[in-house]
Order: sequence, then structure tokens, then C-alpha cells
Amino acid sequence: MCTTLSRDGKLLIESEKPVTCEVSAGSINCYLAEESVAAIGVASKPRDVFVNGESMPFTYDPDRKAAIVTLRKGGFFSITK
Repeated sequence: MCTTLSRDGKLLIESEKPVTCEVSAGSINCYLAEESVAAIGVASKPRDVFVNGESMPFTYDPDRKAAIVTLRKGGFFSITK
């Protein structure tokens, strides 16, 4: 469980609340016990952000190269790059 996860110095996910993650090629599977604002590392500003197939409203932070989204509590969610 963590609030920040990175690989090779690049942000994968950062959450205000602890999150449990499983990272595999091209996706991150996570479990969040409480609703939280999260920063998801991206190479450039995405057109859309989908979590579990659902389009999510987001803002883009160019300094951190991150899409900022509010993730719902409970259950698993997947982030596919």
C-alpha cells in the first residue's frame, strides 16, 4: 500500500489516500478503500482518461506530466496506457 508509486523516476500514480497497485505491461490495477484525488503519470496530455472503461473528467498538470482525477472508493480499477 502506498500513496505514491513510480518506476524509473517516472510517476505512475499518486493518491491522497493509500492505494494498493499491481503493475503490468501497459496497465495498473489498483484498489482504493476511500475516494481520493489521484495523479496518473502520462507522457503527454491525454484526450480522454478512462477508468474501468468509463470516461472520467480530469485536469492535466504539465509540470508533473499527470492527469488528475477523482477516483471512487472500493473495488478495483484499472488504468490502461
